[in-house]
Amino acid sequence: MMKILTILGKNNGSNSYVIFDKKICVIDPGFNKEFGVDYDKVDMVINTHCHYDHVANNYLFTNAVFYMHEKEIPYAKTTLGTAELFKAKYKPQDFKPIPKKVELGKTTLEVIHTPGHTPGSICLYERETKTLISGDTVFSDGIGRVDLKEGNAEQLKKSIEELSRLEVKHLLPGHGFPGDEKSINLALKITKQL
Repeated sequence: MMKILTILGKNNGSNSYVIFDKKICVIDPGFNKEFGVDYDKVDMVINTHCHYDHVANNYLFTNAVFYMHEKEIPYAKTTLGTAELFKAKYKPQDFKPIPKKVELGKTTLEVIHTPGHTPGSICLYERETKTLISGDTVFSDGIGRVDLKEGNAEQLKKSIEELSRLEVKHLLPGHGFPGDEKSINLALKITKQL
């Protein structure tokens, strides 16, 4: 059974998730600073995409390896300009391309490329518990925006169609409260209007 801590975002920051296993993984540190674990004990940080509200506190984890989709890494040096939205300066980390599966011990995260919100957005699926960590692709009550630089409505629509083929009992979004399979169904309806 996956042991995961959910930390809801504050001040427009993203939600953060910490998975405790043989390796400790933080997903989207955002503006959060409390993770239930010492920073130096975190083995890896995964960013679902490069927007500043998801990567701002990456720098806290000095011993971690940082992962992002390979199509997102070229943009990570600028956070697609979103740091300016928060009147902040951004110090990028050295990112490695995330593999198709991330093994943390007993927990395996399947990496699903879901472009649309950004070119290299990803979701993480844990098959045993049917948990989807959806970044800004799908929220419990909507979808990620596509009006920022490099957003693409058609790609987002296809990405959500792909997610709809998964069995999802627990949706852990990038912003807002957790949802379930109904969230994916709602997202599909919304994309038909794009």
